[in-house]
Amino acid sequence: MAHQYQIVKFEPGEATDFLIRRIELADREGANALAKELGCLPLALEQAGAYIKETGGNFSTYLEQLKNDRVNVLSKSWPTGYPEPVSRTWNISFEKSKEEMPLSANLLSLCSFLAPEPERIPKALLSRGLKYLDQPTPTSSQLEEAIQALVRYSLVTVVPDSFYVHNLMQDVIRYQLPENDKKRWAEAVANLVDDAFPKDHLDNPKSWPECALLLPHALAAAGHAEELGVAPEIAGHLLNYCGLYLRTRGELAEAKSAIKGAIEISEKVYGPDHPTVATMVNNLGSVLQDLGELQEAKKCFERALKIDENVYGPDHLSVAITVNNLGLVLRDMGNLQEAKKCYERALKICRARLGEDHPHTKLVLENLKSLLPIK
Repeated sequence: MAHQYQIVKFEPGEATDFLIRRIELADREGANALAKELGCLPLALEQAGAYIKETGGNFSTYLEQLKNDRVNVLSKSWPTGYPEPVSRTWNISFEKSKEEMPLSANLLSLCSFLAPEPERIPKALLSRGLKYLDQPTPTSSQLEEAIQALVRYSLVTVVPDSFYVHNLMQDVIRYQLPENDKKRWAEAVANLVDDAFPKDHLDNPKSWPECALLLPHALAAAGHAEELGVAPEIAGHLLNYCGLYLRTRGELAEAKSAIKGAIEISEKVYGPDHPTVATMVNNLGSVLQDLGELQEAKKCFERALKIDENVYGPDHLSVAITVNNLGLVLRDMGNLQEAKKCYERALKICRARLGEDHPHTKLVLENLKSLLPIK
């Protein structure tokens, strides 16, 4: 008969103390880093302690091995008093939950491509993306039953309207999936998160709490998709959304990294001179300007402008937006005459395309007025 194993945790200080006592090695910093990586899970800590003591190693060496080959390390040197190592223990519970509710296996596979604990996985996210879970599409009640099966076998931790999956659990599940299934789930999760991520967050601050909840899952989904070579268009879009949202939070270094990743992916998908790439390069320019990297921002706006002019012609609204942004960075660089020329060109396009009373037209006009009496 298979046993049900409860996944309980130590407090961080308890976990650190446990490792120090278990190995008799007075390296609190190393013990704390390892305990954090293992999520303060007693079984994983005991397993690590047994292996380190047996091999005469230390916390740092084990931590490096764990990061390089997590699943293999989790299968090594299980301690006396436990029937199986961590990965096998979870597999037993996983198989039991699957027997009880087959959908639970699909659910856990899907969640292994989302962000791990401490990030919450909202049930609403999965409810909106039920079409990606299985065929035929399960109902919301079936989804809830699947979650409860995982809870009964301590494979997830539930909080109101959400649940958590431990990163070690995710690693074990992903590792055991056949390559084609890994790609299938990575693509499904990328589509699921892309569907859910608010597209109006630049103009709708009310969506920011939802963006904050989905941000780590969007980054995780894009990362897995890129690693496995699936859904590159979606991965690029997700990273671009993440970058724009991170900019609204003032996390500019993170925004820069996300949008640069989006550009790299999108250049491979569309080519370097596609308007989608131009949009992302334009976004990167704005982030670089916020960071004070004005020369690099100028290069981005000039590149985006060249692409837009080639694709749309000289009088398109996309050209007006990019020219206005180029004017902003030229103003910050002190090149007021060239900034004035940019604003005047953008204003001419906006007036022709949108009319005098459109918000975009008024914005460009205000930018131009801010330079007067430049002649």
